[in-house]
Amino acid sequence: MRYFSLASIQSLTTKQKIGYVLLVAFILFYVIKECLGHGDFTLFLKASELIRLGDNPYGKWIQIQGENYSRYFYSPLWSILLWPFTYLPFVVGRLFWLCMNVWFTFSNLDTLEKVCGFKITHSKPSKLGDHP
Repeated sequence: MRYFSLASIQSLTTKQKIGYVLLVAFILFYVIKECLGHGDFTLFLKASELIRLGDNPYGKWIQIQGENYSRYFYSPLWSILLWPFTYLPFVVGRLFWLCMNVWFTFSNLDTLEKVCGFKITHSKPSKLGDHP
């Protein structure tokens, strides 16, 4: 995965810098908003907690928030993957999960560039003639 250096940031145009600042601001806003909200992660986490306690999450109505209930229809793999998060406070686990999702997203973009040859990120060849 390529990371930005000071030299690569200085070589960007003003529009590119503004674009990157807006992208980072959007990602931070999304992570904070999702960290405080309720949704699929809540369902996955509560199903994982049921499994940890020896109960079956399938066929039960799981409370998401207030009067909102949902059923768990997903693979047991999600419950097993989130098992360690059941020991953390909800906001901490959710924040960590969202940060991992952001990291996985950018890692996948890098992989997409390598596999498909798409040019998504901005980089220049080094002085030695190496190509990204």
